[in-house]
Amino acid sequence: MNIKHLNNAELSSLISGGLRCESTDELLELIDDLVERLDQAAIDNQDVIDDISNVFDEFEDAYNAVSDDIDAEITDEYNDELKTLKSTIREEL
Repeated sequence: MNIKHLNNAELSSLISGGLRCESTDELLELIDDLVERLDQAAIDNQDVIDDISNVFDEFEDAYNAVSDDIDAEITDEYNDELKTLKSTIREEL
């Protein structure tokens, strides 16, 4: 049974509907496919986290490049908001 072509909804339906494997080999293949899918999901999630981190770094670099021209009170507010945003994102991930 090859599940690689199934989207998440189809896969969920397959699993919730009960698996019907004809042999131990077929069951092992299905388990291997699921593990592979989980591994890929972990990689994809880490890629997204890295992308978010890179955007923050780029934004901070850009802000720091112009921060001397910005009022100190606004800079302090920006830093507080950025810390809060980063903290919120880390809690959600």
